[in-house]
Amino acid sequence: TYCEGGQIKEQHFFSQGKRDGVSESYYKCSGKLREIAEFSAGVVQRKTSYFQTGRPKQQLSYVGGKLDGVAISYHDNGNVRFESAYLAGHYQGSRVEYYWDGSLKDKSEYDGGKLHGLSRQYYEGEGQLRMSTEYQHGQKTGERKKYAESGNLWLVEGYENNNLEGETRRYSKTGRLIKTITYRAG
Repeated sequence: TYCEGGQIKEQHFFSQGKRDGVSESYYKCSGKLREIAEFSAGVVQRKTSYFQTGRPKQQLSYVGGKLDGVAISYHDNGNVRFESAYLAGHYQGSRVEYYWDGSLKDKSEYDGGKLHGLSRQYYEGEGQLRMSTEYQHGQKTGERKKYAESGNLWLVEGYENNNLEGETRRYSKTGRLIKTITYRAG
């Protein structure tokens, strides 16, 4: 397809009525590449999108039309926004997210598309831990800890199957225990 001025708007190749080969699309008839994708017999294999500046925006791989492998997304300044591992269309393994400045924002583990293991979130800049939560098959199970920007622990909660269970402890800015609440069956 072409724009009125003759620039290519998008270009696709077909075989037996299905996309096959490289497909390209461009930003509003500017000639700037927006996305390039590879197809085989109508099924997407790989896709890369770009910001209008020409920098990569996102890189994705597919198997059988489902996300599979490492997916990477970028901020417009070129820093990585997130990296995620996929298997058959689901998060599998690590998913790491970064702030615009490149500092770590979040690191979580997945199994079969569900949070599984330790999930950690960080304050922007120095990488100070903000919160850590334990998961099993998508359910909060174990301790969730929250930290102030100073690094001091200010809250510890116990969970079982996504419900508060056991002791919840709140601490002062100096780290002194100020309150304890015990939960039974949520």
